[in-house]
Amino acid sequence: LKCPAYNSTGELVYELIRHMSLDLTEEVSTPIYAAICVDSGNFSYERCVGRTFRTAADLVEHGANPYQIHLNLNWRRTLGEVKLEGEAVRRLKLDETPAIAYTWIDLALMAQNRLDPMEIPPLVNIPLSVEGVEIALLFVEMAPGRIKVSARSKGRIKVCDLARQFNGGGHPLAAGFNLNASLDQAVDRVLAAARALLFAAETGTAGPGEAGQVPANG
Repeated sequence: LKCPAYNSTGELVYELIRHMSLDLTEEVSTPIYAAICVDSGNFSYERCVGRTFRTAADLVEHGANPYQIHLNLNWRRTLGEVKLEGEAVRRLKLDETPAIAYTWIDLALMAQNRLDPMEIPPLVNIPLSVEGVEIALLFVEMAPGRIKVSARSKGRIKVCDLARQFNGGGHPLAAGFNLNASLDQAVDRVLAAARALLFAAETGTAGPGEAGQVPANG
């Protein structure tokens, strides 16, 4: 199996099960279908090809319930999570470019809504939804001096290139990394690197603050 050719880990697991002639039961089909939903942006990303939908159809034939999976993935948020989303919208900012949008969640806000930093919902798609935005960033204060950054792209910019500058990883449309810095420091440094990435993509030349010029930590 050529991993880069597949839309998600769920598809790989499905192919492995089929290759090994194992039983595809409801208990097996359900989590695989859910994994494909999450990794494919609910079947909306570029790598969703005919094989992706044929796989999903076969999983449904073997017991996966699309509505129930959608319900469990998207419609079981706590009141605190919904309020947090509203605050993320209120804080949303456009960078000076303005093809970069970002928002942030700090420890005080999470405490106010009784949320653990590890339970933050996927809020990074909020800035990505703004028209004209090519790079979306979500900054989450995991602990004092420790910031988690989630990055998303609509396709023109490879945010995995941004993540690699900070010793992170991911793929062209979705990536992430951690920084040892204050929230303000992290925002400044990441925005500078994102601007450079955008500049390079638009001009085909190197801009200030490229990889190698942006330290990962400290």
